[in-house]
Amino acid sequence: MLYLRISSSTAFQPCLQAADGTRIRWPWGFRFRPTTRPLREIRWYQRSTELLIRKRPIQRLVREIAHDFRKELRFQSSAVMALQEAAETHIVSLFEDTNRATRHARRVTIQPKDMALARRMRGERSSITRHDDKITGHGLHMGT
Repeated sequence: MLYLRISSSTAFQPCLQAADGTRIRWPWGFRFRPTTRPLREIRWYQRSTELLIRKRPIQRLVREIAHDFRKELRFQSSAVMALQEAAETHIVSLFEDTNRATRHARRVTIQPKDMALARRMRGERSSITRHDDKITGHGLHMGT
């Protein structure tokens, strides 16, 4: 009789292990449960400290916005990094508030109205202007 037990290999992929210690791969491949990988990614990003947006696109955006005010502006790299750090912190906290609004509505998918609500509760002015869903101007105005 072949005794098999499930053990994990070094690549985070479980495999079958016979009583004599030999490892047997799953014959049909392996799949994680649908919630395992996203939760692992969330934990990885929460532990990490690196910036999530690449530096070059942020630098181009800063230069483009500054060009509207004055033509020949130069930036220190530390100034651009500080702007990027502040922007990413703002975006992450906005998505956290948006997720809270979504959970409060007993949903799992965030929607534009959740982000509008999160910004409105923070006291920010919303820049969403969509006439097809009757979301316009400064905040969420639901009218007929």
